[in-house]
Amino acid sequence: MNITTQEKIKLFREIRGDDIYPSNEIRDAFYELLCPNNLTEMTLNQSTMAAAFYGYMLKNMGARFGMDVIDETSISVVRDFGYLKTKEYLQKNVPVHLDARGPGEVLMAALISTSNPEYKVEFIQYEEAKTVIRLFGTCRYYKMASKLGIQSYLSLPIIKPWFESIVEELKINCSIEVEKKFQNTDGRCEFHFVFRRL
Repeated sequence: MNITTQEKIKLFREIRGDDIYPSNEIRDAFYELLCPNNLTEMTLNQSTMAAAFYGYMLKNMGARFGMDVIDETSISVVRDFGYLKTKEYLQKNVPVHLDARGPGEVLMAALISTSNPEYKVEFIQYEEAKTVIRLFGTCRYYKMASKLGIQSYLSLPIIKPWFESIVEELKINCSIEVEKKFQNTDGRCEFHFVFRRL
């Protein structure tokens, strides 16, 4: 469902309300052309920007310091995001178990609140001792890396260090195994993550 330009202006007033444009006509033209029509469009636009930032950062790091730093940098950044999101959800009192279910619960929180709208999740097993998650859809980071020709320098799945940092931040004694189903250059992927309490 498309919304009118004036409805878009009202909708975005909270974040764009202090802007002063050369004229209302110019403002309206830009809103009509560029402003998302709904939450899905806006979320996917933001997702594309996050993936582009990730990809271009890695590409430039490789060009400047050598291609061997691409994977190391990717792992470090993804791990840091895992720590950040875990701390954030704990501070918000998101119910996270300190066992094999915990990493999946942080994933649920991230998918619902901010992260990776192109990923889909299926909990195959959800128990204290063992949790199995099927993560599928599109890995926006791998898709962008492929567009930039740097995907061969990345360890797969890109999201694994994110889960590792969650386990560390939650201080749970848990192993992480990945059954890689596939990862295509267009970003389509399917992975099974197995979390086992040790």
